[in-house]
Amino acid sequence: RLGRFHTLGPVYSDMGQAFGQQLRRWRDERRLSQLQLSVRAEVSQRHISHLETGKAQPSREMVDHLSRTLGLPLRDTNVMFEAAGFAARHRSDELRSAPLRVVFSAVQRVLDAHMPFPAYVVDPAWDIVLANPAAMDLGHRLAGPDCPATVRSNAVRVMLDPLAGRNFVRNLAEVQQGLVRRLEREMFASPRDDRLRELLGDISDYPAPKQPPTATGGEPAGTFYLDFATHSEAWFSTLAVIDAPNDVTVSELQIESLFPADDATSERYSTSSC
Repeated sequence: RLGRFHTLGPVYSDMGQAFGQQLRRWRDERRLSQLQLSVRAEVSQRHISHLETGKAQPSREMVDHLSRTLGLPLRDTNVMFEAAGFAARHRSDELRSAPLRVVFSAVQRVLDAHMPFPAYVVDPAWDIVLANPAAMDLGHRLAGPDCPATVRSNAVRVMLDPLAGRNFVRNLAEVQQGLVRRLEREMFASPRDDRLRELLGDISDYPAPKQPPTATGGEPAGTFYLDFATHSEAWFSTLAVIDAPNDVTVSELQIESLFPADDATSERYSTSSC
């Protein structure tokens, strides 16, 4: 029963307080009162109060239930379980490790199947984990030889950094505004992700584009235009996630696929050697 709790003795006091601190912080992050959380979780407000003050020790079921109610990422759910004195709830394997061999193979197939157009996999801080040849070629053209590796290996930085794609993006104001808003949404979902917070701070500090955002002409959301010395390219992007409710690593990955937004870009890539 989710409403069941144990009265704490000396053995559980430290764990109860640790869990209570985590619960209270997340409730504050989600801007919920104890009453609002109790209504959403269908748990008494008194019990929520006892959990936060360490007067009650949650069961594994209660930790899982409150984590789901608060919409916690799997990584933070593990922290909640450990704070309550339990083993981590979700596995966290490297993508190339043996347990995720099937997942890695499937993701690689998705990237290969998207050729000749760019597609890549990013982690929560938008660092590129995997990329197909077309994506690597585009990244090399956006990031000059003087670009730091931290810029070349991050999908957001390589697009907006002054040493990289910023010099080629025609509709820079729209792209920068759209990426900042996306990062803000992701920051709300994972407010304790320090790498994501650093990325958002850096992007927000980039110089404001000379031209303000303009109204779109009906093109798909996420469309961007690149002007190189010899030609121009037009792309729109889609993001896909992998439904992996029990593995932290896989749940945090996103696959971004770029599709041509005009015939010229489609023809150029369809006849390229990538």
